[in-house]
Parts: sequence; C-alpha cells; structure tokens
Amino acid sequence: MAMFRRSLLLAGMLVAAAGPALADEGDNGLLPFPVSQAFFSDHYRDCSEAGLSNADMNACRDAELSAWDKRLNVAYKRLMTADKLDKAAKERLKTAQKAWIADRDLSCELPYIASGEGTMGLGWSAHCTVKETALRAERLEAWVQSLGL
Repeated sequence: MAMFRRSLLLAGMLVAAAGPALADEGDNGLLPFPVSQAFFSDHYRDCSEAGLSNADMNACRDAELSAWDKRLNVAYKRLMTADKLDKAAKERLKTAQKAWIADRDLSCELPYIASGEGTMGLGWSAHCTVKETALRAERLEAWVQSLGL
C-alpha cells in the first residue's frame, strides 16, 4: 500500500512539474484543449473547429465514437477472456461496465436537457458520449496493458 501511495505521489509531482512545459509561452498556462480531449483524432478536433453543418459534424462525431467504441470493446473482450482474471473479477468488471454505460448515458443527457432540448444540446450531448467512451476505452486499455494481456 505504501508503494502505491508513493507511486501516486510521484505521478502527481510529475504532472505538476510538466504543466508549465506543456503550456505555450505567454499564455495563461492552460493547454490548448482539455487533457481529456488530448487523445481525440486530429480529424475530429479539426471537425470541431471547422464550423461544419450539423449533419457533417454528426458524421465526424459518429466516426470518432465508432473508433473509440471499437477500442473499448477490444479491451473489454481481452479482459473478459483473460485467464489472469477469475470469475469473480470478471463479474465485477461486467457489473462495472454496465454501471459505466448507465452513468455515461445519464450524464451525457444533461447538456441536451440543460439547453432546453435544442440542437446545440444534441451536439454537446453527443460530444460528451464520445469523450466518455474515449476515457473508458483508455482506462480499459490501461488495465489490459498493466495485466500484460
């Protein structure tokens, strides 16, 4: 447990130390986009900044979501078929995955509802779904890697 705490402390120190190096000189010290979006494809970021029509933006989001969903499913299947995980661990993962899906779906409805159920809210909600799926895929992939699968 002490080793885990030391690892967390070290990780926090590295992130804190790297922050200034990641920022552009003369700016407010913030990254050009949130860290949670740093792993989106260049194409998706370009779409987000291009002022496209709703239909074109939806196509960009759908393609990005599809790519992350495939990565998520590959990682999930690797974990669920891993000999290193016993039946209880796989049941917990399955329960956690169902809970994550429910949380993602409920959380990502909020921008749509908060916008008065307008067109902008649909886009924000869809972006939320892409972002949350990407974050979950990254987490599952990290577990796959840490278990050496």
